[in-house]
Amino acid sequence: MGTQESEYMELHRKYQPRTWDDFVGQDEIVTELKKHVIKGKHVQGRLFQGKAGTGKSSMVRVFTKAMNCIGRPEDSAAPCMVCDSCLTFDANEDGGMTYFNASDLDGVDAVRQIISSGRIQQNVKRPFIVIDECHALSPQAWRVFLSYLDNKDDLNLTPIIFCTTDYRRITEPIDTRVQTYKFKNIKLATLKQYIRKIAAAEELDIMDAGVDWCAKNAGGSARGALKRIEEYMRNPDIYNQEESTATLLLRNLVLGNLKKLSVELESLGEIDGALRNGTETSIALLTNYLMFCDNAEIDDSELPFDDIAKRELAINRMGQTLSIDLLMQVLAILTSAFEGYVSFSDEELIFKIAWVRATALVDKEVNSSWEPNGRRFKR
Repeated sequence: MGTQESEYMELHRKYQPRTWDDFVGQDEIVTELKKHVIKGKHVQGRLFQGKAGTGKSSMVRVFTKAMNCIGRPEDSAAPCMVCDSCLTFDANEDGGMTYFNASDLDGVDAVRQIISSGRIQQNVKRPFIVIDECHALSPQAWRVFLSYLDNKDDLNLTPIIFCTTDYRRITEPIDTRVQTYKFKNIKLATLKQYIRKIAAAEELDIMDAGVDWCAKNAGGSARGALKRIEEYMRNPDIYNQEESTATLLLRNLVLGNLKKLSVELESLGEIDGALRNGTETSIALLTNYLMFCDNAEIDDSELPFDDIAKRELAINRMGQTLSIDLLMQVLAILTSAFEGYVSFSDEELIFKIAWVRATALVDKEVNSSWEPNGRRFKR
């Protein structure tokens, strides 16, 4: 009888950080939190903010596990991973903490119950309350937290860690009462190194073009990179092309080439998620280009056409073709696709429509009289 193959575990679950060394691209936050662990520092409120997949929830788990580890030396921040506390944290989906998702909380009364629970002595060494997606809290609910977060003397009050993907919705009175940690988008070079590390560990054969594709379509997150690796391995021949999906789409947009665009859209529509991911990446690149035109300091790797030889020519052609006003209209069209695709029966179709609309707009306006944005790109 043959041996049964082990059950496959998705890469983003398999490589979810369990120790400090597992994090990618968040070195400053790791360094500061490790100091807090060694000192046993009590902070009444912490706010972890950043886009999805950058490590906020995992950082909460590792930090709280380290704080509660009973096997680590006093001068070390590394959880021992073998004591009863560490094993409990790893076995518990919520990391052994009191966990809430703000979108599930029913108004002010629910928040008052959370505050009450924070005043009760817990059975763990260093308890924490974790509130995920905290931007979903109402203004009235936020106000209930104010006096609790003002605490500076009572070390028995359970500290709170808030997590959010939408920092803009955090009210100023809360922002001034918490320590904020900004989880950054991971740089392309770091993502490429990480992708090669995972490929080696999994014994996957990913060509350089595939590594580039995975990194550029990861959305700046390690979790995104792991998802792209799995997508790549399903269709390696497609993703070993020299140009990324975003470049293929943006090239035709800049040229106003609807005929060539239709061919690319048909091909990309056969790849699950390619148009959605390519559109998301294109929006990010065009937004960066817009800030570049306004003299912002933007890393070259965050601008369009990073994967073609004549990049300088391509970006300068974009400056000649897309006025600032036209670029804003294109971005509005592309972002509108994400507002409607979740309720649309054919996801690929709505992204195809968005690209056709945007490219047709450029094609229509390209011969109109307007002033170029004026800034030229030089590598």
